[in-house]
Amino acid sequence: MSAFAHPRIDPDSGICEYFSAGQCESCSLMRTPHDVQVREAHAQLTELLADVATPSTVWDEPLVSAPWGFRTKAKMMVRGTAAAPVFSFPGSHEGVDLADCPLYPPLVTEVLESARALIRRAQVPPYNLDKRRGEIKYVLVTATPTEAMVRLVLRSTSALERIREHLALLDPRVSVVSANIHPEHEALIEGAEEIHLAGADRLRLPLGNIDVDVLPRSFTQTNTAVASELYAQVARWILDAGARTAWDLYCGVGGFALGIAHEARARGAHMDITGIEITNEAIESAQGSAKRHGFAGAVGPHTAPEAHVRVRFETADATDWARRQATLPDAIVVNPPRRGIGEALSRYLNDSGVRTIAYSSCNPETLAADLARMPHYRVARARLIDMFPHSTHNEALVLLSRVAPEND
Repeated sequence: MSAFAHPRIDPDSGICEYFSAGQCESCSLMRTPHDVQVREAHAQLTELLADVATPSTVWDEPLVSAPWGFRTKAKMMVRGTAAAPVFSFPGSHEGVDLADCPLYPPLVTEVLESARALIRRAQVPPYNLDKRRGEIKYVLVTATPTEAMVRLVLRSTSALERIREHLALLDPRVSVVSANIHPEHEALIEGAEEIHLAGADRLRLPLGNIDVDVLPRSFTQTNTAVASELYAQVARWILDAGARTAWDLYCGVGGFALGIAHEARARGAHMDITGIEITNEAIESAQGSAKRHGFAGAVGPHTAPEAHVRVRFETADATDWARRQATLPDAIVVNPPRRGIGEALSRYLNDSGVRTIAYSSCNPETLAADLARMPHYRVARARLIDMFPHSTHNEALVLLSRVAPEND
């Protein structure tokens, strides 16, 4: 029986009623108990990494998510009519409203309901894919435990004034509101233009010991609780390895870099970290967070007179930037998209001589391919990351230690 009380979860089977009714198949492993999902995923990961792991590899216990209420981000397609908008997932059954999906915490569902009230009152017609008519395409929500950011993806600006008139209908915990203008008829969820409508210009997202600034177009992890422990785990690994300089490649809004900085400060250790991300908005978010934490490119508050922690963020391509550097760090963190770090960066890292690498992967298959190109490193530790329960999508975290080649 599920310990999470939700009206859409059967109290006996622990299965979501949308899945039971065949109305939503997003959670393809719903009928498999969560603990079994984790065991099977762990077995698959160990098999996948069998060629790059060694008998001395330490397999840490999987980082396990709560089975329900863990998704702090919602991307809801708007269907139906202005008078009766329907919130659904892309690919879900027409007419099935999924705003109260049990994967969402209550705040997300409550914010979605207030967005529905806004759409009705402002009479904003949902975009019809077949007819290519209508205005609102998606409602995007990012939530913390106490507040939320709402983004309305619109075909044009024609409904903006009506929307502005009725913004007070949004849940009072909504602290950031923006409109994303997406005129193209294409599969991409959002467009290039973002218009601030109300509240602050960014959301402050707590991630365990740190918090990060999230601008409307910044990427953040969907499972905040698991991401928080992921960042903390990497920070412990990097500091335990004795690193005093580090790169955070594909740093996003700075979760890993700031987590390492916090851990160094807590230990009274020296640490100099550089985060690299190709997206300007993510770097702006990371720089704001670093400044607020006292790390922004200067000596920050510390716990011992001899300790200092410095964090810098730059906008650049990770591979190109790394190749240009004259001095290597003690440790490197990589957190690439699903395609992995690729041949160029994996071969560069293999030849670099860096002592310690932490690789956070959202696609274990590309992780295995990248590691196969890095024979100068061994997998010292590995951990399954249960980021998306009830799905076949699993993530992995590995700690790599340098193995000196014969010509070193």
